[in-house]
Amino acid sequence: MTFRLRLIGLFCLIPIWSFAQLYYSNHDASFQVSQQAGQYRVKCMLNQDVTGSRHLKRIQNRLRLRAVDLMGNYIVFNSLNCTIPDKDQLFQAFVDYNNLGFRAQVENLSTGQWDFCDGMRCITFACNTSHFIINDHHYPDEFDFSAIMMLDFRKNKSMRAACRILSAVPLTPYEYLGLEMLFLSGQAPLDSSTAKLQKLIPGGRLENSLFGADSLMHSIVVSGSESINGGCPFGEMVKAKIMFTGAGIYAKDSVYRVYLDNLAACDNLWNRVMFFAAMHRDLTDFFGLEEATVFDVIGAYPVALDVFGLRIGTGGNHYKQALEAFARGEMKISLDLLKDEVNFSGITPEALNLIGACYRILDRPEKALPYLLLAFYIDSETAYLTGNTCLCLDALGFNEIHELAAFFYNDNKTDNWSKEQISNLQNQ
Repeated sequence: MTFRLRLIGLFCLIPIWSFAQLYYSNHDASFQVSQQAGQYRVKCMLNQDVTGSRHLKRIQNRLRLRAVDLMGNYIVFNSLNCTIPDKDQLFQAFVDYNNLGFRAQVENLSTGQWDFCDGMRCITFACNTSHFIINDHHYPDEFDFSAIMMLDFRKNKSMRAACRILSAVPLTPYEYLGLEMLFLSGQAPLDSSTAKLQKLIPGGRLENSLFGADSLMHSIVVSGSESINGGCPFGEMVKAKIMFTGAGIYAKDSVYRVYLDNLAACDNLWNRVMFFAAMHRDLTDFFGLEEATVFDVIGAYPVALDVFGLRIGTGGNHYKQALEAFARGEMKISLDLLKDEVNFSGITPEALNLIGACYRILDRPEKALPYLLLAFYIDSETAYLTGNTCLCLDALGFNEIHELAAFFYNDNKTDNWSKEQISNLQNQ
């Protein structure tokens, strides 16, 4: 029997054999692919009951074709010696993404009898390893494992899949932000304690932690902070953000230290920007959490807050008056109005950006960064945001300013004023 398909790409092709069981599923069945006692074996367990001999025969024929296809994929996949963590968990995405094709000589493919496995019909196909031959000259040079890992994450949305991506794929700042926001929003799960906290008082967790006495929220933070999500520093960092936002005032500093430790271990351009801002935080105007407002906490703990635990405003009168004061060059008056805007009406990306601009003009870039960086989590396309951010980072001597500036300059979402500021930085 000859199966002819098309191969696309290969990543680090170095022969190495693995005898691990690999798993795949589609609308028909769940498949377990393995190599045992000199045979390739594919065990197929139907996803739903099938009655009638003709229907069973049609299903069997479909499963037989899929079994041959999976054996070929199994051989190719196990010949890839890569350093990607938990590589075997990518088998499903590998098969789906590449639509792998090969020319294979298959002889003596045996078909077992229908049986019952865990209450569902199952059947096993087998072929001697010496009878399943893939012609080597049909192997190309590389697979696009970056795309395969992205496909795996989109399907599973697990922290383990995200950690795998971060360990192997260089993400742009916006790609990274999108990934982090999936977990902060709860669209991708972390763990049960964090999920409980995320559902509690959406948009009001920070205010409740500062001015309320919510014993339920604080107990969830305590129990959640003691558990480990089993992922990577990225996962622990995201979790610490969520916990910090809901933690009581006497627990916030300890959670913040956990946040910083894991942030420091995240090797990504955007993470390095956030860590730089944290290392340059300005506590001059901060008099402790006992007296702190939302505005104060944003500035004193740079980008350590879960944006979904903050009240998002729509731009009130204080913001409009602040804009007028800013236009007149009255930065301190504008800041006072913006403090009231944030504390009474909630945050908006425009207000956060204007706060950053005021502090930048007052020559306090370290004070500006927490507000500017938080604005990215609400709307990264906010006018003047990228320009203000790059100017502040440059003023503080951020080592990778040119890499970040180049990214923003070449991004079509960046406004013209920001591009002009970035261009001036690049020409210095």
